[in-house]
Amino acid sequence: MIADQVKGLVAKHFDIEDEEAPRKQRRTRKKIFQDLVDQYDYEGSYSTVKKVVREFKPIYKETFVPRYHAPGEYGEFDFGELYIDIGEMRTKVYLHAYQLPYSLNAIINSIASAG
Repeated sequence: MIADQVKGLVAKHFDIEDEEAPRKQRRTRKKIFQDLVDQYDYEGSYSTVKKVVREFKPIYKETFVPRYHAPGEYGEFDFGELYIDIGEMRTKVYLHAYQLPYSLNAIINSIASAG
């Protein structure tokens, strides 16, 4: 069946190229179809290629879920460490961050010693 042949070719291209390419540089279905025609003398239809590519390319939609917190009801705290270069010396810095989601105000503190 033609769709099975197309699946093998499309899978080969996705594994090698499109998975590692930046999102804006990945090939469209039209480009994949044109590559199949140019490189493999594909004589099938574009709609068959679209159906096969749909199986390989998951469709993601960005989702936004609004959060609401009453004033003073909730706070977020996080901490971590990183290294910064001050002149020729590399220093470990500890970060502490506190955010109030209602106002989006944040307090960030950094110190060079944990002791």
